[in-house]
Amino acid sequence: MEELASKLKDLVLAQPPRDLLGFLWAGLINYALGVPRSSTVEGAGDMSQRDALLVALEYVHAVLSCFDTQHAGSSLRQDLADELLAVAQRLREVSVIYCITSSRPDITGAFGDETGRVEFLAKSAWAAIRGNRYQVLEEEFFCFILGPHEEALLQVYGIGAAQAAAGIQAIANAMREGHAHAIEELGGHIDYAYHVANERGITIDEVLEQMKRESPEAIAASLSLLDDLFRGGLCNLSHQTALPAAFLEDLSFKRGENTEFFAPGPFCGTPLRTLPGRIRPLIRLEDGFYATDPQFVRDAAYRAIQRGLATRLPEYRRTWNEKQKALTETAFQCILGKQLEDAIVLTEVHYRDPTSQQWMENDALILLDDVMLQIEVKAGIGAMHSPATNFASHVRAIRGLVVKAYNQAKRFLEYLDSAPEVSLYALQESEYVEVRRVRLSDFRCVIPIGLTVESFAPFSAMCKVLPEVTPLLDKYPFISMSIDDLFILNRFLPAPGARFHYLEVRQQVAGIRQATIFDEIDHLGAYIAKNRFDMALREQLSGGANHLLWDGFSSEIDEYFASDRWLREAPPSPILSRRTAAGLRRTCPDPCPRMAQVRCNPPRLCR
Repeated sequence: MEELASKLKDLVLAQPPRDLLGFLWAGLINYALGVPRSSTVEGAGDMSQRDALLVALEYVHAVLSCFDTQHAGSSLRQDLADELLAVAQRLREVSVIYCITSSRPDITGAFGDETGRVEFLAKSAWAAIRGNRYQVLEEEFFCFILGPHEEALLQVYGIGAAQAAAGIQAIANAMREGHAHAIEELGGHIDYAYHVANERGITIDEVLEQMKRESPEAIAASLSLLDDLFRGGLCNLSHQTALPAAFLEDLSFKRGENTEFFAPGPFCGTPLRTLPGRIRPLIRLEDGFYATDPQFVRDAAYRAIQRGLATRLPEYRRTWNEKQKALTETAFQCILGKQLEDAIVLTEVHYRDPTSQQWMENDALILLDDVMLQIEVKAGIGAMHSPATNFASHVRAIRGLVVKAYNQAKRFLEYLDSAPEVSLYALQESEYVEVRRVRLSDFRCVIPIGLTVESFAPFSAMCKVLPEVTPLLDKYPFISMSIDDLFILNRFLPAPGARFHYLEVRQQVAGIRQATIFDEIDHLGAYIAKNRFDMALREQLSGGANHLLWDGFSSEIDEYFASDRWLREAPPSPILSRRTAAGLRRTCPDPCPRMAQVRCNPPRLCR
């Protein structure tokens, strides 16, 4: 791996950065269009071609972040570019092989007997799996998550949360749609030039000479479009967005600024270290700030903005934490507000622990009919240390997000179970005032949820293999998900009944320790495809399998966001099983006020 990484570094440094970016992005466009490439990378339909391109883009950022060495040539060399892709593909393959061979299935540790399997999943996810991010939803997420920091953003950068979110969306749009727009606009320029040539009876060269004298701005616009197409111009955020330089600077590494990724030592420069893009997603070149890969922007921008504000405005550190705490504790009900209009929502719920007699707090409690959602929020940073270089630190970060929320949920449910009826309090002017009494026996369905600011798949779904994460009160499995996930669930399950039914099924799957589904989007895809996919999992396990791994269920959701379908079509709906449909017909009177909206509504939620 280290030899391949070093070779990849040399190949990146041998090329002009912008031309190399143009070459790699053109490769991604060709892959999407099914245009075959050279024999150095496998056929256009093979995922390895796309993966090689993505690894190469990651390494362009990494190498430029770590080295200020100027490239050897002034123009792109096709042979070196093809070799770069072949080395990138081989590096990814070798990294995956290492993840397999270095993970011992028989070891025990933080995840009990599952530690070996979890270590393999952690390493392979870190090195190879990119997860699901839907670039069309960037603005929605960042507008929400940056909203509390409007004044600080204006003071430091001169833009508010909405402008920052729109700028980040513009980054995604440029990479997602930039080639198509550039081709369309450039085609218009070419058509105009030919029209003028025919009208005046002159050659194209003569038209261009006249335009240089009479319309230099039109020539500049055409050259800019060519730059977008062939020299990485769509990655130049100084050109593609209206974001201020200070904002982009805080998201960027200068050339040679990162000293860790290629520092001497084990895994030097390999995917098993922390790629610089996980820390700051942009790289500063001579003519602007560049994003080589849109996934880096989505994954790292939030924390980079936080660090930027804290550096430029040190007194804001505590305020950031306080405002983020308030935002995240209300995130569930804010994002899913339409579904919870009839619910009772309590935030910052206080109670006296019957064992320690200390006052404790639950972040949010949502009560709707006979369903209780208990929300515990953790805004801690996801794992930043590679599981290969520091598995203990990697696990510690995960446990900080999962286990702390789980323990808080456990303590609260044990309090609810400590008496037939218990009191809940609010802290008002340093006094605890009773606001409500609750009987746990009133609720048919109790769903404890740990909510994080950032996605940390696959561990959001893998948390159930932690030895201490067992069903609460021996009957309520714990779910972990992120705020990202809520935005997707909100679109695909807009009606209250469908949402609660999904959470019920999702909770049942969380209780099946022998079943692995990668992340929340795969869970949602399985629900859309099979509805009661918990029953399908149990049926397969009853056939003698000791473990199940389901993959690929996110494909329908991926396809929905891949084009412009999401702008004009409703999302795919869950398939309703015959048993569920028959149950709804028996139990829901006609007319049922919610059945017009809900295809798979639990009967007891109908009123």
